[in-house]
Amino acid sequence: AATMPGLVLDGVNDYMQITEANMQAEYIFAVASMDQNSSLWAPIIARDNRLLIRRHDIQERLQIGVNNHNFSAPDGDTMVDGQLTNNFPYDELHVVAVGKGSGTEFDGFYTDVVLGEDTTHNRHWKGEIAEILIYNRALSTEEIDQIQNYLGQKWGVTIDSQ
Repeated sequence: AATMPGLVLDGVNDYMQITEANMQAEYIFAVASMDQNSSLWAPIIARDNRLLIRRHDIQERLQIGVNNHNFSAPDGDTMVDGQLTNNFPYDELHVVAVGKGSGTEFDGFYTDVVLGEDTTHNRHWKGEIAEILIYNRALSTEEIDQIQNYLGQKWGVTIDSQ
């Protein structure tokens, strides 16, 4: 397991912004942990003020997309630690994987990327964002499994294969 996190965010006013990213996203993997007292709708990653991977309301679950720009469209995936689910325990690292799917209105194009903040509503992730991988093409089931297992092994997260 790794000994140093990528970003540790205090949930107040820290985040990382990548301007002029200008990239296409078809699949996103994030390794992150959230403190239990993090703010509502706190995002791991956002795009042009549209949240892509976020904590939803007061539930222990992750929701992908907002405003009819659903990244895990009807035929896309939302997986936490290798399982098709949004549920996750607080205060421990998880591997989150989402696919855009073909039924979404969202084209997956990023101009700017923000890690850890919803800039529209000033809501912040409180916890750790260890790693994010963004792929510009659809991935096969085998590739998804390989990436999840790699990230799980690297960060000490148990991946339950489907």
